[in-house]
Amino acid sequence: GQEAGNLTMLMRLQGKETEANLENMYDTTGAMLQTSKTTASVKDILGDVAKSSKGLQASLAANPQALAKAAIAARELGATLADMEKTQGALLEFEQSIGAELEAELLTGKQLNLERARAAALNNDMATLAEELKKQNVDLASFGQMNVKQQEAMAKAMGMQRGELGDMLLKQEMQNKTL
Repeated sequence: GQEAGNLTMLMRLQGKETEANLENMYDTTGAMLQTSKTTASVKDILGDVAKSSKGLQASLAANPQALAKAAIAARELGATLADMEKTQGALLEFEQSIGAELEAELLTGKQLNLERARAAALNNDMATLAEELKKQNVDLASFGQMNVKQQEAMAKAMGMQRGELGDMLLKQEMQNKTL
């Protein structure tokens, strides 16, 4: 009910033709999914858009296509928009985030570059944030070879908890095997 209300509000903000706007968004999202690397459905993406925070919706000028693009990028990463917003907050704690990045590099010997991810987080660019996190080349195989402390440090550097990063990597691996 609340998700439907949120989608209706977003569609209404696009103009008076709410049903036509929703149909257009459904079609546009379907087209974007055709070229994406996710197993998510249009329903999944619309659900993520509907569950997104009012702050994110307002930041993206209540643009459903921009929200859908961000949701698809998050799903390609193995996350949701809500997950990305949580990561966004952690990455924007600059001092802690940079310290966590350096600690992860020290413990893992892996070179990270989260500068663009932080810039994307600062600019509410969730699609780029997801892409930049994916560029860190942390996959299920490399994560599995790390000890617990290394896993925790890597997750913290990426603005997550160890379990959240593990879940994201498992979803990525499932998508890679499905596509």
